[in-house]
Amino acid sequence: MKLQVFTSRHCLTCADAIAAASACAAELPHVDVEIVDVDTEPDRVPDGVLAVPTFVLDGRVIHLGTPAPEWLRDRLAQGRKGPTHEPHDLVESQGAFDV
Repeated sequence: MKLQVFTSRHCLTCADAIAAASACAAELPHVDVEIVDVDTEPDRVPDGVLAVPTFVLDGRVIHLGTPAPEWLRDRLAQGRKGPTHEPHDLVESQGAFDV
């Protein structure tokens, strides 16, 4: 399972996002975490990533912003299971969508 965290050096909450992802990776060995800096690697940013930090699990946006560590740990423990929503529903539902 691959978790990508899209960040920026100018982002005020990205350090917390990286810390949350790293903590989860330490607890969940099946999760491979990759931090992508959108400033230095803009060509790696998929169309569905509109802000930083954005969490993408196996090609699906699962969270915009920095999630609570407990939420992230639970979500990663369950994998890709859970509701799928259209991108415009994400803000209200915190669901996932393909990027």
